[in-house]
Amino acid sequence: MTPKSKMLTQLHRFVKMVATTASAIIMFFFTSCTQEIDIPLDSTYTRLVVWGEISSDTTVHSIYLTKTSDFFNPSLPQGVSNAVVSLSWNSSSLILIENDTVQGLYQTPPNFYALSNTLYRLNISNVDINEDGISEEYFAESQVREIGHIDSIKIQFWPAFKYVSIRLWAKDSITEDYYMIRVRKNGIMLSDSLREWAITNDVIFNGNNTNGIDVYWLDQKREDEKVQPGDTITLEISSIPKEYFDFLWQVYFASGFQTPLFSQTPGNVVSNISNGAMGHFAVIFTRRASVVVQ
Repeated sequence: MTPKSKMLTQLHRFVKMVATTASAIIMFFFTSCTQEIDIPLDSTYTRLVVWGEISSDTTVHSIYLTKTSDFFNPSLPQGVSNAVVSLSWNSSSLILIENDTVQGLYQTPPNFYALSNTLYRLNISNVDINEDGISEEYFAESQVREIGHIDSIKIQFWPAFKYVSIRLWAKDSITEDYYMIRVRKNGIMLSDSLREWAITNDVIFNGNNTNGIDVYWLDQKREDEKVQPGDTITLEISSIPKEYFDFLWQVYFASGFQTPLFSQTPGNVVSNISNGAMGHFAVIFTRRASVVVQ
């Protein structure tokens, strides 16, 4: 056997060994990925969950009170009824009324609106979440800064990508600000779930004009987001507290797709509710601008 033939034979054996090893590894991962693992999850003590915003809009504002439940419980969260829920600010106060048909939903009168740069305190009492016969009390505080008016918005079509972007012209303040962005089409809210809200800080344009920055994208493959001539698109920008910004980010990542290698460590989302309760109470200040699609 010549040296060249011997080298080719050794190379052939090496390639065959690598191929065999690779096939074994692939088969191992494919069989491992299809194996079902039953992970028992223990129950834990029940906690109060609070969710609510009050904004600068003159409208009915809502606070939801529910209880935690087990991870695999298919039932909807249980609303907490007969609580005393109130708001206090400056020298004023307001008791919220529980909705007649939705258990655990407490609402303000329709003429209520929140003031900017004002500390609001949410008080909750007359609840017994752990059912030990002793009434518990909870509270949370929040305030927000006012934001300037929106100069204008514009619709930008991206036919190659089948998307439409909404561009914003506005003057940002010199302070560190946090924003939540939602969109309506012909008066109907498109951003009707938390994962469709856009949240951002002003690190890119702090203290400057936004100069037509793209702030929201509409997927033209989705029927509800498809934009036609004559449609009215309304952009809602809300100034939100940093604590609410952090809460929304954590909920977004905790409720999304998780991978073992690249996702953050699972954990409870941060809350601003006292006494070990979960959820968040926030004051927001909202501005709007609309454009008719040509």
